[in-house]
Amino acid sequence: MTRFLFGNLPIKIGAQSYLLHFYEGFGFQSTGEQYLEDGIPHTKMVLEGV
Repeated sequence: MTRFLFGNLPIKIGAQSYLLHFYEGFGFQSTGEQYLEDGIPHTKMVLEGV
């Protein structure tokens, strides 16, 4: 649905670090940038436009 509305722009998310493999299954790639949000480790991820 997002691609239909916005085209092939990159999608950027902040994923809880323990879910990296889950999001990688959808094609997201880790940027390697980690940070704490509400005391929980998160990692920035991006899904490039196709």
